[in-house]
This record gives sequence, structure tokens and C-alpha cells, in this order.
Amino acid sequence: MKGVLLAWMTTMTISTVNSFRSGDGLVVPGVLVGDSVIMALLALLAEVAPTPAALAAWGFIVAQLIANPSLLPVGPGATTATPTPAAATAAAA
Repeated sequence: MKGVLLAWMTTMTISTVNSFRSGDGLVVPGVLVGDSVIMALLALLAEVAPTPAALAAWGFIVAQLIANPSLLPVGPGATTATPTPAAATAAAA
């Protein structure tokens, strides 16, 4: 159950960071409810089979990170891939 609880806190953090990075501000409550329902069902499963439930919970987090590649750096010292206006006009020329 501890693994699912930690995964739930992590997915809430990822959703919040993703919302602020995209410029939307606060997270839409439906996103948090959806994440919480999935993790609550996995917590119920963790009472019977803790290891598969924890693996599934962390699998959802990996899927969330893959769906939002802007949350992970590409390499050492990498920054976001947003071009500056000067670079965009130089590339267009």
C-alpha cells in the first residue's frame, strides 16, 4: 500500500507541474479526480496483491511522463526546446 500511496502523491505532483508548465495555472479538478480514482482502485488491489498494484501504479506514472515529454530533460544540461523569437526568425530566413 505504501508504494501505491507514494505513486499517488507523485502523479498529483506531475499533474500539477504539467498544468503550470503549460500555462493553464491551477489543475482542473477532473484531472486530479481521475488520477485519484485509479490510485484508489490500485490501493484496494494492494490489500490483496501489493507488488502488482505498486508496479501498475508506477507504470501509470511512466505512461504519464511519456505522454508529457516536456517534464523530463532530454540530456545532461538540457533545457526546454522552446525557441526564442530571434532563433525562430533566423531559422525561417
